[in-house]
Amino acid sequence: MLYIMNNIHCSVHVRRTDKLVEEARKCEIEVYMEHVIDWYDRHVGSVESGRVYVASDDLASVIPEARSKYPSFTFLYLAEDKKPLKDMTQTVKGRETEEELVSLVCDLMILSRSDYFIGTYSSNIGRLVVQLMHSVDDATFKTRSVDQQMSFRLGIPLYYRSTEAHFGQEGELSFNAGERIVLQPFVESPAYKGFGTNRAGHYGSFPMYKVEKILPPVPYLALSNKV
Repeated sequence: MLYIMNNIHCSVHVRRTDKLVEEARKCEIEVYMEHVIDWYDRHVGSVESGRVYVASDDLASVIPEARSKYPSFTFLYLAEDKKPLKDMTQTVKGRETEEELVSLVCDLMILSRSDYFIGTYSSNIGRLVVQLMHSVDDATFKTRSVDQQMSFRLGIPLYYRSTEAHFGQEGELSFNAGERIVLQPFVESPAYKGFGTNRAGHYGSFPMYKVEKILPPVPYLALSNKV
């Protein structure tokens, strides 16, 4: 484990299994690797000896797929004693065991010590990794989410204003310039899966380069002058 922590540049957390039932869309391995390759191009100049640490609740399918599609990379993962890779797919019940808890803590340590982390902020693990990285150093440019943005908390909607018109295709949101778009990050809402809602009540995905974020004030308890 110490060797991995000291010799990993990029790490990814790929959330699958029960997460895809209701809460989030599946992100293909190519989406993660696009950012891995970009990091190696900018910081190393070559991907010939690139090493990537992979944490996932479905290593049985993620690791073989990654190795098949990106043979120039070395994909590492935390192997469990006496368990073959083909059996390393977690079940919800299986996560309650002491063995899985220890594996999760080890994954968190390795992911948070890497130079660059790619994950999903719809996942509690992804958000926790980012917070652990921030506890050591400014991780603003050391992490990347392939689905939603980091939010203050999931119950607060995110507001955007369109900078130009967009005429959406099937499944996309259409809007005019200057229109407000609300992203409701609730698990039970389609917006949680990367969709926004316009003032007409329509929803769909939209290109982020055509909007700018609106930062509304967040109420908080004022500090008391009393000691």
